[in-house]
Amino acid sequence: MPTIITPQDIVKYIVRSLRAHHSIKPDEGWERTLFSAIDELNLLLKKEYKHRDLIEAQIDEFNSTLLDYAHHIYRSEFELTEEEDVLNSLAVSIQLLGEELNHSTITKGFLEDIFNSMTDMLIVVDAIGYINSVNSATAIILNYGKEELERENIRLLLPEHMSYRNFLVEATKKGSSTLTTKDGTQLPVSITISPFVRGDDQQIGNVIIARDISPMIKYQREIIEQNEIISKKNEELRLAIQKIEESEKLKTAFLQNVSHEIRTPLNSIIGLTHVINNEELQDSEKKEITDLIEKSGKRLVEIVNNILDISKIETGQYQLSNLFFSLNDVMKDQHHFFSKDALHKKLEFRYELGLADGEDMIYTDRYVINQALTNLINNAIKFTEKGTVVFGYVRKCKVLEFYVQDTGIGIAPTYHSIIFNRFAQADSGLKRNHEGAGLGLSITKGIIELLGGTIWFESEPKKGTMFRFTIPYMSSAENAGKDKDLENENNPPCMDSK
Repeated sequence: MPTIITPQDIVKYIVRSLRAHHSIKPDEGWERTLFSAIDELNLLLKKEYKHRDLIEAQIDEFNSTLLDYAHHIYRSEFELTEEEDVLNSLAVSIQLLGEELNHSTITKGFLEDIFNSMTDMLIVVDAIGYINSVNSATAIILNYGKEELERENIRLLLPEHMSYRNFLVEATKKGSSTLTTKDGTQLPVSITISPFVRGDDQQIGNVIIARDISPMIKYQREIIEQNEIISKKNEELRLAIQKIEESEKLKTAFLQNVSHEIRTPLNSIIGLTHVINNEELQDSEKKEITDLIEKSGKRLVEIVNNILDISKIETGQYQLSNLFFSLNDVMKDQHHFFSKDALHKKLEFRYELGLADGEDMIYTDRYVINQALTNLINNAIKFTEKGTVVFGYVRKCKVLEFYVQDTGIGIAPTYHSIIFNRFAQADSGLKRNHEGAGLGLSITKGIIELLGGTIWFESEPKKGTMFRFTIPYMSSAENAGKDKDLENENNPPCMDSK
């Protein structure tokens, strides 16, 4: 197959052949026409061949013109001998040139179809950073028209303040970067950069292939979020299982403790009833025995009531019964009730009032207040071997704050977080030295919260403990709907913490 030559080679060949015959003086107008036709063809070769029919027409016209001029000159000026070979070679070269142009047109169109069918973005950038061409996906994904991007600097698509050089370095190193859409959105993309090399191995730019990875990043984030949710649920499940196991252990310990607490007064009652039937006993001895039976019976009733109370609190069946009563009377009754126990242990035992008599009428559940104070004072005396037990209350605006303070054994910090738990005791050894099923504080917390209050404590081992709890303050004046000014006159101002 003959070698394909360029249009410039054809021109040089024709002119050189014509001028080889000194008797021939080519027409200068013909030579200009020939060069013009070659230049036009050369320009067509450099353009994008989108109009194939027009190009083929130009090729046919060029071939015809060139052959006509060649035949005219050769036939009119000298005999066609060896020159026929020259003419034939010229005709073949022109034909091959046309075929090459036609082939290039088909190839480029075919490549354009391939590029525009790509779902990834393809950007061809020259050596100084200007965009030569882009495929359809680039325009669609970045929300530009192709004509808006071509011949623009690539920095139009780069993150703000990033140079093209830095973009190439980052994208090559990481394999990813971001491109800027027309509305300014930063689009995460994976990047592949290949050098755009000419036939002489000279790099004239870069070919950038970018893929939108925002859906993948979103999917990864969703997976991470789902994993975090699963991890959180697993942790919650683990804690729930741990709590159940601890609860089971506490319930077992509680049942063992309760069984002991119940058996002790029952055995005492049964044993003492046998003794009291002894006819030889003196009246004073019988009185002592009946007192012990009564005490054991009350202890048994207290245990049963505590179990019932905690059950009602846990199932939401604990019913409140609000009424008007004198708070100071309750405080005095508590002091009277526990004075004997405090005196028996030689403890200083006193109470402090926050409202004057006559101003202490409140509207709430008297039984709950009594039960809460009874549990706390009972514990204070039980765990205090010497020193003082003080209880009282103060008014703080819309709440009443009660306190029970002792100089007893205190509560170790290790047990602060579980002291109000159901079936929990601060020290398992206490049940051997002190009576109680360990439900008092749990019940107290539950009933105080039913009233809308809170309970807390401060304690230091071997120095003592102070329990505090609050309840909403509702005076008789407020419930009777009396004038607010009168209420403000009767009620003292807010007081500081004790």
